[in-house]
Amino acid sequence: LLPDVSLRLHENVLNILNKAGIPSPCSDFSSVYVETLVRLVAAGCGVSILPQKMAVIPSLSPAPDYYCIPEEYGAYWEMCIAALKDSFLSKAADTFLNEFRAYQGV
Repeated sequence: LLPDVSLRLHENVLNILNKAGIPSPCSDFSSVYVETLVRLVAAGCGVSILPQKMAVIPSLSPAPDYYCIPEEYGAYWEMCIAALKDSFLSKAADTFLNEFRAYQGV
């Protein structure tokens, strides 16, 4: 079960499969909603590769089985914060960026 092609997650899943030597799957179903994919997996309708924080639905019963992907397959997210250089930032945005920089040690 694949995330919809409109999502960056779709490309990430295909890259992971490619690194593992697995051909791109032919899926008859995709969804822009990760929760839909998780619920279909829990119902036994297939398997999916999803970020752990998105895939865990605490109240879901029965819960699907979860497996971690080894690091060599690059199954991780790179996060960034973007703002226009020298542009106005609200006090809240400026405070957030400063706190984030401090947290990251930047």
